[in-house]
Amino acid sequence: MINYRIRGVCVLPLIIMILLLMTGCSMESRGVTYGDSLFTDKDFDSYYSTDEAVIIGLREDSPLISLPEGSENCVKTEKTGGIENIVIQREGTYVIEGKSSCSSVTVDANKNSKVQLVLRGVEMTNGETSCIYVKNADKVFITLPEGTENSLRDSEGKVTIDENATPTDSVKSAANTPESVIYAEDDIVFQGKGSLYIMAAVRDGIYCENDIKITDGCYDIKAKHTAVKAVDSIRIAGGSIAIDCGADALHVEEGYFYTRGTDISIKCVDDAIHSETELTIADGNVDIQKCREGFEGNAVEIYSGKVKINAVDDTINAFGTGENIPYVKIFGGTVCLKSEGDCLDSNGIAVIEGGEVYMFSSAEDDDGAVDTIDGFTVLGGDVIAVETAGVTDADIGRSGIRKLVVSMDEVCSGGTLFQVKNSRNEIIFSFTPEKEYKNIFICSSKIKEEEYTATSGRFNQTIESVN
Repeated sequence: MINYRIRGVCVLPLIIMILLLMTGCSMESRGVTYGDSLFTDKDFDSYYSTDEAVIIGLREDSPLISLPEGSENCVKTEKTGGIENIVIQREGTYVIEGKSSCSSVTVDANKNSKVQLVLRGVEMTNGETSCIYVKNADKVFITLPEGTENSLRDSEGKVTIDENATPTDSVKSAANTPESVIYAEDDIVFQGKGSLYIMAAVRDGIYCENDIKITDGCYDIKAKHTAVKAVDSIRIAGGSIAIDCGADALHVEEGYFYTRGTDISIKCVDDAIHSETELTIADGNVDIQKCREGFEGNAVEIYSGKVKINAVDDTINAFGTGENIPYVKIFGGTVCLKSEGDCLDSNGIAVIEGGEVYMFSSAEDDDGAVDTIDGFTVLGGDVIAVETAGVTDADIGRSGIRKLVVSMDEVCSGGTLFQVKNSRNEIIFSFTPEKEYKNIFICSSKIKEEEYTATSGRFNQTIESVN
């Protein structure tokens, strides 16, 4: 990504922040940390009882609806074109099962209603509108009981993804209409240990005008456009999610993204995870196998877990200007970033305080492992940056750690072993980059005040560590 650099501007808050970093002090987090307050107990509670629930049996003709006593006015059906729309009008639990290619479910209750939709072996295909449409409610829980398999589709065909699409091509023009397989105008929570397959061959996968929460379950989402989009937030705290899509995978339009304790696997054409404000990885396993850019947010924070990103452009990008100074902060975890552009790109600062961070940039122009406007600081952890064109260095302040900077005379081909040995001929670092490389930056508590020998192919050089 192109950074818009502003030279010669003195901004007092920025100066104070940089001075804190240079003295080895930790910068206060602006992100959403650990997130216990982001979920309620009910978000995790997938219990339901059929005793007082409405049972909705989907069929190829009219649905079969079983109403408990006293709930005669809680649900109705209406015909719209070729679709039999099931309209839920009151708070309660609704168990949906069966198969249909001509049905939809709309929640249109009062604004204080909490509605639980239990998908118990649902196969629904709807080519005209959303399979599930949340029009009015306080919150809707989509519960996936353990052992159940459910699928929602907008077409009988397969998803076709244009791998050469530009970001503009990938953005749908329709807005504020039910143009997704699941569309919600109010909060929606996905819970339970069952599975849900969403195939959006025409539309987006899931869209919510407020908050999306996922607390458990197994999700497989294939979408021609964006897989999951919310206006206010996406909050994830369990389960597993696999996404393959032709635009952004997880996108927050105005608010923040948060995840913990989840296995997330993504293949996408544009951004893997995009957040307009904070993007927080508290822990879990995030494996982004293919994308244009990996994490995009105004403030990107990684606390723990395993993160792997393979990007065409930036793997992590902190964007924006103004009052909220952009930054990337890594506190811990294992982070492996592979990019044809920048690995860490910040319109503000980038700070690593802990963890194991590996950056491999194969950019051949001005890009490299780290590109910031206001500085790159390492205060802890093990950091290795491998690059072809760029030459990464970092301020280590008074952290007590040391660094090695290696610049070779010629480019080494991919698959060439790189090693660093200490004065006793012990191997301290050893790795084999997949693509060609020329410059290496290493910062670690393993580095002592002594001479080291760096070798790669025909390259052999004695280097001094720096504090």
